[in-house]
Amino acid sequence: MSQIFNLTPKYIQGAEVEINFRPNYGMSYAAWSEAFDRNEDKYDYFIFNEDDYFFIQNNWDSYLVNKFNSYDDCGFICPIVREPHHWNDYKKHAGHATTISSNKVLKEIKQKHGSLPHGDKQDYHTNERLGQIGQSFSSLELGYNIYDIRDDYRVSFAWTENDDRDIWRHFWWNEKDLIEPAFLLEGDVAYNWFESYDGEFLQKFKPTTREEALFCYYENQTYFGEKPN
Repeated sequence: MSQIFNLTPKYIQGAEVEINFRPNYGMSYAAWSEAFDRNEDKYDYFIFNEDDYFFIQNNWDSYLVNKFNSYDDCGFICPIVREPHHWNDYKKHAGHATTISSNKVLKEIKQKHGSLPHGDKQDYHTNERLGQIGQSFSSLELGYNIYDIRDDYRVSFAWTENDDRDIWRHFWWNEKDLIEPAFLLEGDVAYNWFESYDGEFLQKFKPTTREEALFCYYENQTYFGEKPN
């Protein structure tokens, strides 16, 4: 464990590095909730990222802050927004763990739920349902909406649940990437690339407003108007 302190610089380009050890219950979203508890009101914005993606553009933090502030009702900016559907309990949410939100928004979420929503087990699917889906969806209930980077960057979404090395291409009408999966940096390795033509990923698709997304949630309806049998 002490090797981590020896290998990690105390500052990176003037920014202080803080290392925290904790039990892995709730996985990343529980860790982010605890990190926000410790740093609440110390910063105007909080950027969350996991260990399997890297930012590859200069000034990526300025981009995220400016993108967040370009909307009047922004709760979260993420690489990919997922629209209401059967599989996500009709909850529009951040479909990628890399996100930015503001201290103001996160404080309101914490006040409503007691913490930033997360699971309490070492289970990926529980973490996703209660953390990734629950956390970002809760901003809709507080009057905000969720946006992604489709107008500016394409996204390579890596499937890391198995050893297939599949990469799901999103918004490929753009030419540049803001983030890349870590395993793309491994060198000469074969990958399976695929692209979805579902409506929510098409260039002309207009993402739902907060009101439209909440209507889908309350009516158990998908973003394209289909109701369950």
